[in-house]
Amino acid sequence: MNYLESLWGKHDDAIYDGDRVMLKVDQITGRKEYTGLQESYRNFVESSRGKVFVVHSHHARPDGFSAIMELEGVNWTFWYGDLLKVENAQAKGDE
Repeated sequence: MNYLESLWGKHDDAIYDGDRVMLKVDQITGRKEYTGLQESYRNFVESSRGKVFVVHSHHARPDGFSAIMELEGVNWTFWYGDLLKVENAQAKGDE
């Protein structure tokens, strides 16, 4: 099994269309290239601490996986590893 397959095996961490997520702000801001990024993006990330967003897959594969995610009402896309799932859309629908 390769590295990407092992990551995909962590189904609890998988993020799907409609899930509610928060940005991993410390992880994003801690990258060495962060200070060189667009100011409006940095302002958005820094003001998003603790905010919950609904996520949508960006060009999802047939199995539902997408490494790039769109946040509802947000101009930027994010790598799924920079998102923390706080509520599973499927679980909410089952209530």
